[in-house]
Order: sequence, then structure tokens, then C-alpha cells
Amino acid sequence: MSQCMMEMVIMAREDEEVEVQLVKNFEPLIKKCIRIYVKDYSYYDDAIQEGRFTVLQCIRRYDIISPIPFEGYVKMAVIYSIRDFAHKIRVCVSLDDEINEDGGSLYDILRSDQDIEVEKIHREELMELKKAFDRLPENYRSIIQKFYFEKISLREICRNRRCHYMTAVKLKERALKNLKEQLEFILPGFDE
Repeated sequence: MSQCMMEMVIMAREDEEVEVQLVKNFEPLIKKCIRIYVKDYSYYDDAIQEGRFTVLQCIRRYDIISPIPFEGYVKMAVIYSIRDFAHKIRVCVSLDDEINEDGGSLYDILRSDQDIEVEKIHREELMELKKAFDRLPENYRSIIQKFYFEKISLREICRNRRCHYMTAVKLKERALKNLKEQLEFILPGFDE
């Protein structure tokens, strides 16, 4: 690092006017980085401030005995800072921004027919159904499990249990009736 630049950095830490002058010395570098990385010039003023802030940080953080010249240290810091800034503004998109000539926005695209409240209520009802199912006697749970979830026919269930077909039908009906009664008690209006 040139002796003059090292003296400016040391003085800039103590004197605000020198600090401002040192930041101004790096304005061309900041503007060049903005031209390269920032594509949306509505963010130009913000990018300038980002670059200036980076130079100020460099002044405060630079190690005077470092073998890296101050100019090179600032150059790399400003490049990375402006590049990161440009990436952040590219990623941040408002849902209200227009995306076509008709005035459509991202929010219009994201609208859905799904009703979150209805889904939550449905999930709660399913949890209550599972609890009610778990409270059923074993023979009721078994026939509902086999018939509805395992898709085993009533004839097959009868053969496995060695019972009459009508016995299995009645058992299934009683199990469903019991389940329905539990749910009507827990969820009034369930049968509607």
C-alpha cells in the first residue's frame, strides 16, 4: 500500500472529512460495480449507499500491517457487496408487481380454491374420527379395518372368522352406528 493511502486510512479513522474524501475516491468503483451487477436502476441510490457503507466498513476494519493493499481490499469488498445487493433485489419480488400487460399480478396467479380454514376443520374432524375409532371395541375396529381399509369383502371376512354372512353384516352396522354416535356427541351436526 502506498504511504499516502496508508496515512489517509489512519487519518480517516480519526477525521470525518478525510473519511468522506476517502469514500469519494472509491465512487467510480462503486458506480462501475452497479453498472455491472444491478440491472434495475430504480435501486441505484440504494446500491450507491450500499457501496459507500462497504467502503466505510473497510476503513474501520482494514489491518494496517496487512500485505494486501487497501485499494485491493476495498475493491473486493465493494464488488462482493454490490453483487450480493443485486442478488437480494432480484430475489425479493412483491406479489403486487404487475407481471403482464393486462395488469395481472403474482397474487392473482397464487389465488387458490383451497380454503385453509375448511382444511383445518377437516383435519380436526379426522383426528376426532381416529380417536373415536380407537375407542371402539376390538371386534368393531377389526371389521371396519378389514372392510374399509384393507378392502376385504364381507364374504372373505366371514370365511376367516368362521361366521355367518349376516353376522358380519350386523357387526359392521353396529360398529358404524357406534362410531356415528360417538362423532355426533363430539362433533354436533356431524350427520347433517
